[in-house]
Amino acid sequence: MSRLRLATRLVAVGLASLAGCTSGDGATSPYPQLTVAGLILDVRGDAPVAGARVLVWNGFDTGGADTAADGSFS
Repeated sequence: MSRLRLATRLVAVGLASLAGCTSGDGATSPYPQLTVAGLILDVRGDAPVAGARVLVWNGFDTGGADTAADGSFS
């Protein structure tokens, strides 16, 4: 599994992020104060992937982070 596919799967699992965001029509996010966190590993699951860009979005919230040296993000 490629890094991009792994990151995409993690994002798809956690489409709830960023407290207090609103959509373009002023509606309030149904996901207040939730955070998406995880760990990105190489395709073998052996080594963390540092510097991978992780994006999360839905109709209300948008956010992104780069993974740390240990592959973690939040």
